[in-house]
Amino acid sequence: MKQILLMIGIVALVGCGEKELVQPTTPDTEAPKPESTKAKTSGGEKGREEKTVGLESYLPGKRIVFGLPEGGANGMAQAQNYGCIANMGSLRGAIAQWSLEGRKADDAKVTLDDLAPYLKAGTKGLKCPAGGKYILTTVGENPKCSHGHSLDFERGDKLPPAKGPKPRMFFQFNKDGALQFGVLDENGDVKGNSGMGEATYKVTGPMEVMLTLEDSRLKQKLIFTKPKPGKGDALTLRMPDGKEEFSEAPILEVTPASPLKEKK
Repeated sequence: MKQILLMIGIVALVGCGEKELVQPTTPDTEAPKPESTKAKTSGGEKGREEKTVGLESYLPGKRIVFGLPEGGANGMAQAQNYGCIANMGSLRGAIAQWSLEGRKADDAKVTLDDLAPYLKAGTKGLKCPAGGKYILTTVGENPKCSHGHSLDFERGDKLPPAKGPKPRMFFQFNKDGALQFGVLDENGDVKGNSGMGEATYKVTGPMEVMLTLEDSRLKQKLIFTKPKPGKGDALTLRMPDGKEEFSEAPILEVTPASPLKEKK
């Protein structure tokens, strides 16, 4: 009589359709670890086995590029809003430096050309992600955006509508445990002022990773739909309070990690 096998877990796989093989266990056997799960090949050759790589072994040295989830127009509008605010913050800092060195009064008029020497890449690289134009008036007034983004924005305020192609965001999991993230342009370079930051990561489950931002020690949980995520799968970013920053964001590509170049 064949022994009845007790299934102790089912992993839902989303995306390409290629299923991971899961070793069934009995009460007398120990459940295999994700990184060392073994499955017999389909060739029928006895004794021949291969290892199924788990997230802990798979993720280091990978760059995962992803887009906004379906219906993520609000997320796109939010990303553009914060990107534009970052640009206007840079302009405000340049105004302060320009006025201090030139001893300008608050009613002194200021232009983008005046500020170019005070910005690392000049002012041409500072563009509203939604296509707005930056408006400068005097030293005492904040920069404005013609699309409606504002330095006075507070959480809960109405967002200006999103425009243009959806952003291609990325997480790069370096082999030393360092995490890099940001937004890529059409050439695969990191967009200037896209908010590229550095953090650390640690695999905490078969399909979960804990992200720790170095500047604030904020911890976020990244959840995949497969232990070997690839194109067509998805990821979810969850805040400490359980709120999801984005849910089921589609993975566009997975490539080897490489030095990131920020476009100037």
